[in-house]
Amino acid sequence: MSTPRKSQGEREITYQVGWKKGKIQYSNRTPTEPSSRQEKLLHHYFWRPVTFIPASFDFLLLCFLAFLGFAAILALVFLLNRH
Repeated sequence: MSTPRKSQGEREITYQVGWKKGKIQYSNRTPTEPSSRQEKLLHHYFWRPVTFIPASFDFLLLCFLAFLGFAAILALVFLLNRH
């Protein structure tokens, strides 16, 4: 006897953490439409893929942001020491 196959979009993931075991049902359904006006604005302006930045540029952007944060901290320390 074979087990019944699930549809292509559904999967079952089993896990074990220490003594606890469990199963997670996962489906490949498309996300639902945002319900409130605020969610629609978030999805329209912030939660969409960025197509104009190549994926290889991510590391450089991350390094630049770290440098920018470090420079901002140094500037704040310098300004606090002046007064």
